[in-house]
Amino acid sequence: MEIINYTDQHKDFRIKARKFMEKEVIPNVEQWEKERLMPKSAWKKMGEAGFLC
Repeated sequence: MEIINYTDQHKDFRIKARKFMEKEVIPNVEQWEKERLMPKSAWKKMGEAGFLC
């Protein structure tokens, strides 16, 4: 089994992504699935948080 040693940068990214998901995605995902649409405002927040290129 390969052991992966994550850097502090990787760990920080994981924490940031998890917090974003908990705050912005999870509370809305049921509604988005019903509508079959993720609103532009959600994409904008993802970009502002640095998750989009």
